[in-house]
Amino acid sequence: ANELRETRLLEPADFTEPVEVNIYGNKISAVSFVENELIGVIIESKVLANVHRQMFEMLWRGAKKQNPANS
Repeated sequence: ANELRETRLLEPADFTEPVEVNIYGNKISAVSFVENELIGVIIESKVLANVHRQMFEMLWRGAKKQNPANS
């Protein structure tokens, strides 16, 4: 069967904060999972969503490809 996704890995030491960021449409959602500091925010902005997409693409290009057999 063909793999329908591609996974790339970054160094865990480069991302030390338990935060999830999602980009969808013209929105960005950010959620902090720090104990006693749980917070989430959604920002609706075409410009900010596009900037986050550009940052994602830069990280994606620099990330190591994962072998599909190991995923």
